[in-house]
Amino acid sequence: MEPDKLRELIHACPVRLTMNNGETFDVEKPEFIMIAEFDVAVMVTRNGRKRNVLIALDNISSAESLSTSAD
Repeated sequence: MEPDKLRELIHACPVRLTMNNGETFDVEKPEFIMIAEFDVAVMVTRNGRKRNVLIALDNISSAESLSTSAD
């Protein structure tokens, strides 16, 4: 995934990132993601705890907004 495309989409948080292997990461707020040239640092909730995950942009197969409102 291109970093610029992800930067545009992240304003529609929450956003679900789907990896090539099928794993998903839900980004709750724009403040919970840092997008670099080749990778992304995401704060996610797993097992009731917040943790940081580093993801290579090449491993993201899709990103979609989870927002139900049509703002």
